[in-house]
Amino acid sequence: VSVITPFYKGNEHMQGLFCSIQENALTCQPHDIQVELVLVNDSPGVELELPQGQWDFQLTTLENPQNSGIHASRIHGLEVARGEYILMLDQDDLLEPDGILSNMEALGEADAVLGNGYMKYPDRQEIIYRNRLYQSWINRLPVLLAYGDTVMSPGQCIIRKEAFPKGWLERPLKINGADDELLWVMMLLEGRRFAINPKVVYWHMDTGHNPSYDFRQMANSALEGCDTLREYTSITPAQMRTFVRRRKIKAARYKASRGKKLLLALKNPDLSIMIILVKLVKSWKGY
Repeated sequence: VSVITPFYKGNEHMQGLFCSIQENALTCQPHDIQVELVLVNDSPGVELELPQGQWDFQLTTLENPQNSGIHASRIHGLEVARGEYILMLDQDDLLEPDGILSNMEALGEADAVLGNGYMKYPDRQEIIYRNRLYQSWINRLPVLLAYGDTVMSPGQCIIRKEAFPKGWLERPLKINGADDELLWVMMLLEGRRFAINPKVVYWHMDTGHNPSYDFRQMANSALEGCDTLREYTSITPAQMRTFVRRRKIKAARYKASRGKKLLLALKNPDLSIMIILVKLVKSWKGY
């Protein structure tokens, strides 16, 4: 299993990251699973300050010649990753000590596996998936097209290296944020499927600076991937229209007035119904 982590001026996170990967390497060893950490430095001029110690995982470090963004950094890491299975983990997030093993045991014959996790805030923590139904909707293409990404982070997932779509590998997004959303859509369009692991495998640390909180940037990042979807997948014109319309609405809703949000909802009743349905299911406490 290769853990690919883009690094951007994040030396303060390295100790926690290395300790998290070390814990996982130790739990994986008795099961003949080797762990590799691939660090991709996307902040040229900032030297990686690697923690000292004896580590039970392989370490590979790369440096982008210039700041290239998250998507390009993940692709760069994939090009050298030695693992048959890939986990894309952000520099400031953590794994449960048995997170990799737990997801590998749940993977089965699927192309990828989606585990549960926690959102960690300064004053509280919240489970990401309160019920298995919402978690399983990663496999429902209509939900991803008409609602959006149902996965907090690719750090919750382990993906077979062979399952990464050709277009995703060849056309990196320049706007940070939605490369994982694009990845899930492209995988489903290719007939790929996720296994579901209800166990907690991952911790998303709220730094207050996550790109995913800027819904306009996330929407514009997704819209940048439209040409990739058209050129590399079997997406239908109707599916494409739904994908584009939903992302344009997300961008328009960002910091908009209540009146404008209501008007957008009334003009797009099909999307409004889907959004309400997903939010109802998401809030149901019934694992």
